[in-house]
Amino acid sequence: MATESGSPLPWEALKHTEGGIPWAALETFADALGTEGSVFQGLADLYDEFMADPYQRPTYEDLYVPAILALAAPRLTGAWREKAAEFLVTALVEAEEEDDEVLIEMLEAACGALGPSILPAVLKAMPVTFRPWEVTLGLWGLMTLAAKTDDPALKDRTIEICLKALHKAERGRADITDVEPAAWTLAALGYQEARPLIQRLYDQTECPDLRTALEMMDGTWQPEEPLQAWEEPLRTVLQRNWEALRRWYADRDKTLDTDALDGDLPDEDDEAGYRRAVELAGRFADSQAFADLPEHLQEHAPFIAQCILEYASTYEGAAPEELDERTLREVLLELFPRKVTAGRKLFENVAPVAQAFLKWLNSEGILGNGLALAATVIHWGDQIVANSMDRHRWGMGKGLVMLAQSEGVDLEDRDAMQRFVMDYNRRPLGRGDPEPAEDDAWPVGSPIVNPSPKVGRNDPCPCGSGKKYKKCCGQRTS
Repeated sequence: MATESGSPLPWEALKHTEGGIPWAALETFADALGTEGSVFQGLADLYDEFMADPYQRPTYEDLYVPAILALAAPRLTGAWREKAAEFLVTALVEAEEEDDEVLIEMLEAACGALGPSILPAVLKAMPVTFRPWEVTLGLWGLMTLAAKTDDPALKDRTIEICLKALHKAERGRADITDVEPAAWTLAALGYQEARPLIQRLYDQTECPDLRTALEMMDGTWQPEEPLQAWEEPLRTVLQRNWEALRRWYADRDKTLDTDALDGDLPDEDDEAGYRRAVELAGRFADSQAFADLPEHLQEHAPFIAQCILEYASTYEGAAPEELDERTLREVLLELFPRKVTAGRKLFENVAPVAQAFLKWLNSEGILGNGLALAATVIHWGDQIVANSMDRHRWGMGKGLVMLAQSEGVDLEDRDAMQRFVMDYNRRPLGRGDPEPAEDDAWPVGSPIVNPSPKVGRNDPCPCGSGKKYKKCCGQRTS
C-alpha cells in the first residue's frame, strides 16, 4: 500500500525487532491516515495479526497502531473517525479483559486523543443489562470526556448512566467500589444536582474516592498529576509503555534461556513461581520425609506445600530459598485463611505439614534456615485454625463457595453454580453470610479474586475452575 504521492508506506518499520521507536514511520502513517482513510484497514489488520498470537516476537505493533491513530486524530473525519473510535474502544475492552496494563494505557491515550467523539463508541460498548461491575475502568474514564462535548444528548446520556450506577449502589444492588468512577465523571461534568446523592453514599460508606468527588464539585481538590493517559503527551505515554514492554521481552527471554539450559522449557501459561511450587511439592510427595508423615497428614500435604510456595511467590515475592518468619506468618496466618476453601480438619494439618515441608527444604539444601522455621510454625497451629474459621477473614471466592454449599448447591454442577452466582449478584449487600465449616466437606483450594462483595465478569470464577467468571459460570445463557 502506498500514499497518494505513490511513495510506499513503511510497513516493515512497524514490525521491527531492534532499535528504538520508529517515530518518523509513525508520523508517515498518521499523515497518510489523515488523507487516506483506507490506510486504517491495513493498520487494523496489522493489530489483529499481532493480537492473534500476542508477544510471541519482540515487536510492538500493539502500541504503534494506537499511537498512529492518536497522532492522526486531529485530521480524521466522518466515517473513518467513527471506525477508529469503535476499533480503539473494542481493543481497550479486550485489553482490560486480559489485564494487559501496558496496552490498556496506550489504548486509553489513543481513545482520549479522539476527544468527545469517542463517546458514541463508549456508550455503545456499555453492557446491555448495565451491571456497574461489568463496566471497565477504561470505559468509565473515557466518559469524563463528556465534560468537553458540545452535544447535549451525549452529555445527558452520560449523566443518566452515572446516576443509574449510583442509585444502584444506594439501593444495595451494586458495590460502592464499582460505581466510584460514576461519581468522578459527574464531578468532572460539574453536575451539582448529583451532589446530595454522592454525599449520602459517602456518609454510608466513607469511601475516600467519593469524598474526592465531592471536593472536585466544591473546587477544593486538584490532582497533583494527570488522571488519564490522554492528559499526558502522546510521546511520553508511548515511550513509557514501549520501554516497559521491551523490559518484559528481555526478562521473558532471559527466563527462557535459563530454563533451556536446565533442559526444561516452560509452559507459556505458567508463571515461574507456580512452576517451582508444583515441582517442589511433587518432589516432597516422593520423598522419605513425606512417607514418614502420619497417613492423615499425607492426603493434603502436597496441596499445602504447593500453596505455601505459590502464595509466598505471588503475594510476598519470596522464592523457596527466601522463606522467612515474616513471609510464613503472612502465608499461613493470613493467606491460607483467606483463600483456601476447606473444613477445620485440613487447617489442623497445616502446621505439622508445614513443619515437615520446611525440614525437607532444609535437608535438600534449598532453605538454609528451614529447621529454625519448622520449630516456629508448629506453634501456630491453633491460630491457623482460628483464623481459617473466622469468616471475616475469608476472601470473596472462599466466602461464595462456602455460602453456596451451605445453601445446598452442588459445587460440581456448573449450571447450579452459575444460577447461584447470578442470584447472589442480585441480592442486597450483606445477605446470607456463610457459617464456618466444621468438617472436610468443603473442596480444597479456591480461586484468587479481588475482595469485593460482587463477582465481576473478569474475576476468577468462584466455582474454582480457574477460568474467568464471564467465561465460566457467568456466561450468558441463550
